[in-house]
Amino acid sequence: MKVLRRVSFAIQLLFALLLIGSAVGKIARFGLREYVIHYTNWMYTLAIVFFVGTLSLTNRPHAVARALQRWLYCPLLGVITGVFVGVTVLLGSGSHFLSSLLATIPASLLILGNEAFHTYPFIAILVYGLAHSAELAHTLRPPIVVVQPVQWLFFFYQMVGGALLSLVIYLLCVDVNQVYDTRLDSLLGLAIFSLVALAISTVPVYWAAYKADENNKASGS
Repeated sequence: MKVLRRVSFAIQLLFALLLIGSAVGKIARFGLREYVIHYTNWMYTLAIVFFVGTLSLTNRPHAVARALQRWLYCPLLGVITGVFVGVTVLLGSGSHFLSSLLATIPASLLILGNEAFHTYPFIAILVYGLAHSAELAHTLRPPIVVVQPVQWLFFFYQMVGGALLSLVIYLLCVDVNQVYDTRLDSLLGLAIFSLVALAISTVPVYWAAYKADENNKASGS
């Protein structure tokens, strides 16, 4: 178990360094303003906070790691997947932003770079989920409360609300049509993002609920 924990720590550290290196490289190359106005970089920033904050070599994560696991893992999973799908939608919508990049960068290199920048955060969050499935099954359990709506709010936040929160803030701060030079309707983008986040983030939430139910049945038998 100690060996697996160390391997998991090493992989997570590698992903964290890759994310930090990508973010620093983007800021150095394009400037802070360009970094901030692209939602992909919001995803990178959230991922850096999560992967750095949850680094732990022990079987008992520290308080910050537990809080990030509970309140950021599912939203981040939704954001990363939503960005991955969103870029594909942009490519298919005839975004002039991407067309202008194709004018200066070979299509094969652009596609390869796009896949690399958007795929390895997705791989990182999945690997983390597999390596820490036992911890997540505990931290993602809904709060034990008498008031039922509180649990439903918890489920809503984990499955779609948390991921949507960052996107809504981004849309309020940035003119997406101007940044990406696209006519894609923002409400349509929100709808696609919501469906993608809901589809992927539901999995760990139901996994945690399933494990909790299993434990309850075992303790009751």
